Amino acid sequence: MGGVSRGGRWVAAWGLLGLLACGTAHSGGDAGPRDGASDSGRVRDSGRRDARVRDSGVRDAGVRDSGVRDSGGRDSGRRDGGAGDGGPMDPGWVPMPGLPEGCLIERAEHPERVFTPEWRTEPSCGPGCAYLAPPPPGLLRAHDPRIAWYVGERGYFQSIQGMRGGRETFVLSPTDGPAIAAWRSPPGADPGVCRVTTAAYGAGDVAFVIEVFGNGWPGREYIYRAPLAEIGRVTEPLHVLDERDIVGSNGASALLLSPRWVVAVMTPGDYYLFLDGEERRMVGGAGAPVRAGPGYALLGDDELYWEDWSGGVRLAQGDSEGHERVFLSR
Repeated sequence: MGGVSRGGRWVAAWGLLGLLACGTAHSGGDAGPRDGASDSGRVRDSGRRDARVRDSGVRDAGVRDSGVRDSGGRDSGRRDGGAGDGGPMDPGWVPMPGLPEGCLIERAEHPERVFTPEWRTEPSCGPGCAYLAPPPPGLLRAHDPRIAWYVGERGYFQSIQGMRGGRETFVLSPTDGPAIAAWRSPPGADPGVCRVTTAAYGAGDVAFVIEVFGNGWPGREYIYRAPLAEIGRVTEPLHVLDERDIVGSNGASALLLSPRWVVAVMTPGDYYLFLDGEERRMVGGAGAPVRAGPGYALLGDDELYWEDWSGGVRLAQGDSEGHERVFLSR
């Protein structure tokens, strides 16, 4: 579980949430002792829908040019036209079905050909430290350290890569092997937004979001969920967020998973959506005892705990029935 310190209060907040985790809220599914990111996540004030403008190229938030070198076949450059070259390193791009016309997102049938992490230890960054090798010239790659998890002793993380102004490719990979899933979006110069935005792990499953708005499309967020080993092959969304769920410029900036529920963290309006098929429950909204906000959230089987620092130390609890209460206030 990654975090950002805010004047030392992170330690206190995480300690309090840790107490909650030892109480009524508990990890669901097969989350192991190191699966800290499986059912908790930071509510990110990402501003990714700021002004409703699509990023040009690899996303500006958290872009790091010192990423991983492609040791397999890259999906940028000459493959960015939409079809593979048919060679032995062709990822086998195929369209995701069911999206609006003109929103062409493709998944890789062979994601292992898109990306493999390469770790370096020199020049040294400290004892036991390794870092991701830089990408080739012209290729940008971003990593969000808040979106990473362990399954047993194996780590997984997400990357976004591409050429500036070209197509973005969203990649999920283990730290010690080739990618297990990859999706690429239309070129950044296209009107509107049509892209994979975030992913999460919990209860043995992975979920990810395809965001669509602008260009005459109705605003939609397609949420897909499948077991970790199958996530790169899933084609049918489990949930589709529409006007009932997307208020103004809000969007799902993060996901939390339990055996039954997917909880969408909606920002910048700061509320949570419990999702199970056609069932929807909103908590942490404008009328909640404690509003959702930049902080951490912890999901049990049916209960969600979140923090709010706007009025001292306050923790709130909401459940899948839509009930809300202040759990702790100091």
